Amino acid sequence: MSGDYTLCMALRLLAATTSQGKLRDFRTAAHAYSVFIDPLPVADSVTAPEEDGETFLANATLKAVYYSRLAPGQLVLADDSGLEVDVLGGAPGVRSARFAADSGLVDSPDANDNSDVWNNIVLLQRLAKVPADQRTARYRCVLVAARDGEVLQSAEGAVDGLILEGPRGTGGFGYDPLFTCRRWSGRWRRSIWRQSSPSAIAGVRWRRCCRSCWRKRAPCRVRRKEANGGG
Repeated sequence: MSGDYTLCMALRLLAATTSQGKLRDFRTAAHAYSVFIDPLPVADSVTAPEEDGETFLANATLKAVYYSRLAPGQLVLADDSGLEVDVLGGAPGVRSARFAADSGLVDSPDANDNSDVWNNIVLLQRLAKVPADQRTARYRCVLVAARDGEVLQSAEGAVDGLILEGPRGTGGFGYDPLFTCRRWSGRWRRSIWRQSSPSAIAGVRWRRCCRSCWRKRAPCRVRRKEANGGG
């Protein structure tokens, strides 16, 4: 007898990041689509490319192309993401990770990396006189997948929210402690802050962005299996 069967190969991507927070969010978002995320082995041992693009897409693309050339034959996923605050004209935007440094606040060479703390402090200072209802912002993320220096897929997602007047929760990274989704209000939002952490909403931006990327991936391979006699 003969028949067809479908062999669905799990998709494995190498994430071009040394951030454990990003890696955690990548894995959480990808799990729903049977996508496995592993860190790119060489990411922390090579010089990172200069992120001099004017858009998230430009920066994500240059990283995906650069790192995919260091992992021949592998699918490499890179991202660029950041916070856009409306009253600041979209800043910090692509400069999100360097917001404080751009203002002259940097750690001494022998200090631990406190860039997230400094970035949050500068943001709060810039918004000190801004009313709560005008502190609208969004997290934006762009993902780019590449193989051997060739871009194969890109996706973009954003989550709208508000900037809080002080940090809340634990376990997040970047601007997570200052950001809350606008649709999460009242008892639900307070419950999230008490029981979980900013990472509960941080994952939302990754899931929205990843959703289109995962759904556009190559279809499962279909193979024909021939069997003779009673096999």
